Amino acid sequence: MWSPALNMACLRALCVLGMVPGFWGLLLFSPTWAQTPEVPEPVSWAVHQDEYDNLEVHAGGRYHLRRVGTQVTATFSSVGSAVQYVTRQQPQVLFTVPVGYRPVESEIREAEGWLVEAGQRRFEVQIPVRFRVQVASNGEVRYLDGPELDEVGHLAYTLTLGWRTNGTTGRYRDQGAHHDGNFALQRTGQAVTLHLSTVRSPVQHFARQAPADLFTVPEGYRPAETVFLEVTALRPVDVDGGPLDEPPVTEVFRVQVTPEGAVRYVDDAGVDEVGYLAYTALGQWETGDASPWTVVPSPSDGADLCTRNPAVQDALLGVLGGGP
Repeated sequence: MWSPALNMACLRALCVLGMVPGFWGLLLFSPTWAQTPEVPEPVSWAVHQDEYDNLEVHAGGRYHLRRVGTQVTATFSSVGSAVQYVTRQQPQVLFTVPVGYRPVESEIREAEGWLVEAGQRRFEVQIPVRFRVQVASNGEVRYLDGPELDEVGHLAYTLTLGWRTNGTTGRYRDQGAHHDGNFALQRTGQAVTLHLSTVRSPVQHFARQAPADLFTVPEGYRPAETVFLEVTALRPVDVDGGPLDEPPVTEVFRVQVTPEGAVRYVDDAGVDEVGYLAYTALGQWETGDASPWTVVPSPSDGADLCTRNPAVQDALLGVLGGGP
């Protein structure tokens, strides 16, 4: 016979059975916030942007560089660049890619530009002008000469390209003491180039009263033995990094880099009576480490055929014997 007590017992049993799948579901499908997150490996990245060196002949010339690890993505653009003029009549570098972003080996890319006159695009010309741009391993960016530049005036263009670098950038460890303290390293073979800069650094204090490393050179860039770099600072500054009222005084001091990568000011007569300095410096040394970078050869003329402009594909196929 069915009774109220038996009815209540059945209801309780059904509730328990209903809770079991839900309990296991919570275990199997726990929300994201309840799971232990995986911490990704840190990736070295940096951004640099600037203008072309000669804006009188490269109107609106700008470049943007972004480095993630060893891969650099670059964008070059101008609203009116005198391509033929700076390639033939007055050869010149467009700009120089800074240390830390330069390619392992010279990179050549094809670009397309539209003819402009008096700052306006010539819309009657429906076919873009193709030309070549070279980024050398020393950072120099130039247009390459060729028959395609015959009778070419000013071109407007945007070019996006990428390459691998054997350089890196970083910051001084104590930014509160060394305002905008930055470093950049580039390695070619066994040779390493270091670029230093800061807008305000208490040089004597960190050389003598409280010696401390400015930063640590990453592995792969360290010298085989301790090297000493001479730095010339032309601008003593105040505690805020502003210019002093007194006449500029040239200060010469030294920086040492050890095989362990430690970089610090040298305590000698060069830091006597030295307060805050703003400076940029360039140094070089040889490293004893085997190169961690392998140069990847550029593709042959036909290897990247499918990625090129259709008109270029037809011309290459004709040269390679694959045309109609």
